Amino acid sequence: MPSPHTDDEADQALDVAEAIRQSVLDGSLKPGQKLREQELAARFGVSRTPVREALVAIEREGLLVYELNKGFSVRVFGLRDLEAACEMRGLLEGYACRCIAERGLGSDSERRLLACVDAVDTLLASNCEVFGADQHRTWKQANGQFHLILLQEVPHPFLGRMLATVQQIPLVQHGLALPRGAELLRAYNAQHRQILNAILYRQGTRAEFLMREHVRQAFDEIRSKPELLTPQSPRVSGDP
Repeated sequence: MPSPHTDDEADQALDVAEAIRQSVLDGSLKPGQKLREQELAARFGVSRTPVREALVAIEREGLLVYELNKGFSVRVFGLRDLEAACEMRGLLEGYACRCIAERGLGSDSERRLLACVDAVDTLLASNCEVFGADQHRTWKQANGQFHLILLQEVPHPFLGRMLATVQQIPLVQHGLALPRGAELLRAYNAQHRQILNAILYRQGTRAEFLMREHVRQAFDEIRSKPELLTPQSPRVSGDP
């Protein structure tokens, strides 16, 4: 039986899916916003076939919802969704840290993780209690890199895929964009250093516990920001 679409359309579907996914995660597409195939096809310069495939794929990931006669829209996530996602992330990342500690950390990853922690220490050495956009961006990059390097060290590929799915809850991503004072960032970075030391000393149980507590504290910080949990007015996908 011939393929229902061309190879080009298959590649286009992957590209469109990634673009829509990132727009949901970074907040460009708002909770409850309707997604219209025709408008998306025009935006990306493709036919409706790859757009439809992309929407179906992202709906299966849980970022979109589909309603009969209404089509696709961005899923609205609430506090319970965020708490469940953070709980799962803590369990998975904690288990990952335990596995890494028990197996041993590669020298290159050790060097890169230390560089991430040291970079934040250097950033915080300015004694500035209020960070500007550039400073916060530097912290966000180092923070994300620290978790990414650990993820890459996980000896079980499926665990990495599960973590990636959990981290696609938009509120988790938006929480990273929250402004934070130097005191809180110092606490976060001190936790990173403790986690890394536990891994280096092959203390698997301690590394697991520290990571779970680290993720839980991040959730508590996001929960304290009620404005983050209030969906903005939805737009249609073609609106400016």
